[in-house]
Amino acid sequence: MEKFNLFNDLGFVKTGVEEYQGEKNYFSTGSIKGDENKPEGKYKFKNKPSRANRLVEEGDILQARMQNTQKAIIIDKNLSGSLFSTGFFQLRPPKDLICTRYIYYYLQTKWFNNLKDGLCSGATQKSINDTKLKEINFFLPSYSEQKIIADKLDKVFVGINDAIRMNEASLANLDNLFSNSVEAEIEKLKENFPTGYLNDVVDGVQYGTSFKCKKNGKYPVLRMGNIQDGDFDFDDLVYLDDESESKKYRLNQNDVLFNRTNSPLHVGKSAMFKSDIDACFAGYLIRINYKKSKVNPEFLSYYLNSPSARNYGYSVMSSSVNQANINGEKLKKYPFVLANINEQEKISLKLRKIKEKVIEAKKIKEKKQRKLISLKSAILAKELKCEAL
Repeated sequence: MEKFNLFNDLGFVKTGVEEYQGEKNYFSTGSIKGDENKPEGKYKFKNKPSRANRLVEEGDILQARMQNTQKAIIIDKNLSGSLFSTGFFQLRPPKDLICTRYIYYYLQTKWFNNLKDGLCSGATQKSINDTKLKEINFFLPSYSEQKIIADKLDKVFVGINDAIRMNEASLANLDNLFSNSVEAEIEKLKENFPTGYLNDVVDGVQYGTSFKCKKNGKYPVLRMGNIQDGDFDFDDLVYLDDESESKKYRLNQNDVLFNRTNSPLHVGKSAMFKSDIDACFAGYLIRINYKKSKVNPEFLSYYLNSPSARNYGYSVMSSSVNQANINGEKLKKYPFVLANINEQEKISLKLRKIKEKVIEAKKIKEKKQRKLISLKSAILAKELKCEAL
């Protein structure tokens, strides 16, 4: 075994992209999902996001920097020449010393990810910086032995990877089942009720607090990242203590929040606040002050997350260098089917039952996925002998 430093010996590639002609696909960390890699957009050099500051070549290895995120990828011919986010670190290993596939597998081990996570820092989204990457050393066998092990893992993982892909497809199908159900119900309503604008059924909208929040405090503050699959996830919270500020932005049960600023993939996502905790909401979210006599909040949340509403959002969002935005005025101009509240409640109940079934089915699939990933992790640890390092 020979000692290699990740930063100094494995071909670490610094950030920076020289000016190029035409457009290039851009992949954020969110674009990489298992074997499914969908670009977030295409950009010319002058209008590319500031984070699109990595240019990849075939054979490069990338790994997401964020804590608790295992996203390692080998760049193939199809991805070569694309832009990638600075949310990844990038390796271009010397081909005479390092087997690329061996390092790719190494980056997927529990040993490496626990080490990486322990070196992450940051006030909100923790990630590993270049200084900390210099502290990581690999102990690698000879090139020929690396290749033998990588070849063996390639064969062993064929069946496991196929099962993981099939499970991922099943999970995606379940998500599509629900979104298609929402869309179908909305289309039925449009046949019997006129379509107006969201502004017809709201008293206004309110942006969240811009107050500087802390890691700990009295009142949790929900941010754009807390909206997950049409609900609120209460992990990774920040807090404020100021009583005056908290009163202005205190959430009430059944408030509906809209994500106004984020990457294009996430702008427009909404959720209904169901909790009884004293929480507030941050500035990148908008509270929709709907008229209670005209809007069922659960229906409103389903409606805004529907494929047609999201597509409308894509058509009106404004994009800057770093992110997309749908402001409050544009939100009030969203098309909205003016069904009476009784019909909205019926639809909400029906969709809630479908969602509950989908969630239960997803739990089963996710449990299976965890078992497959654990099996893969155990095989990696055994073959790469990471537990001994």
